[in-house]
Amino acid sequence: MKRFFAKKWVRVCLTHLVLILLIVTPIVLISWIFGSACPTYTLFSVCCPFCGMTRAHLAALRLDFAAAFSIHPAFFAGIPFLWMLFHQQLFQKKQLRVLWWVLVSVLGALILGTYVARVITTGGFDFFA
Repeated sequence: MKRFFAKKWVRVCLTHLVLILLIVTPIVLISWIFGSACPTYTLFSVCCPFCGMTRAHLAALRLDFAAAFSIHPAFFAGIPFLWMLFHQQLFQKKQLRVLWWVLVSVLGALILGTYVARVITTGGFDFFA
């Protein structure tokens, strides 16, 4: 059994599982207690830059890309952005480190730009009211 956990792919899979559980568990608890999946909206009544990402990705999984884009125009940037933030250790070489900074900056700017555009066009921080 010790040899099994000594394998790198097992440790990576277990790490991913723990990270997913650490992220999903509080969201499920907040959703169950308060009736809203977004902790920022639940606690402060303000939509965050990632508000709507879950619904957009669920729509994309149903292959309804028009609905996904209308729910959150930057839905396609959310998963790569979070993946890159959690996997910084894969980009240790100097050239890859520069690539990491460029990609994270572009994806982050896209998500924040979408957020600013939504705030301006809706006239506030509550997009879904």
